[in-house]
Amino acid sequence: MRASDYLEKLPQTTDRRQVVAGVFSVMRNVSVPWGQADPDHPNLAPTYWRTVIDQRHRVYYFESALSPNIVWVDLKALDFSPGSGGRRVRVEGNDALIGNINANFEPSEPIAYLAP
Repeated sequence: MRASDYLEKLPQTTDRRQVVAGVFSVMRNVSVPWGQADPDHPNLAPTYWRTVIDQRHRVYYFESALSPNIVWVDLKALDFSPGSGGRRVRVEGNDALIGNINANFEPSEPIAYLAP
């Protein structure tokens, strides 16, 4: 309920940067803090990642709870055509990731359990 209330109070704007920043601010406010597990609440786990997806402009934003950086992928700029091959970006432990990471994608084989 807290997140819903905060979302309703965000300013109405067409500025994409403000919209994404507003949604991230609400998500940070309701995320489970990083830290020790709570034995009284065994089904709660700390928030590792937060994501915001701009479906209209096809941009995928995300941040790690352990990094101050927001990164994003401009899905319009990636080649999803048949035969384009798989690609990946190493995210965990990669402190250099910040901003648009389209250039960080490298060719990759499919994950074995998803391969035919």
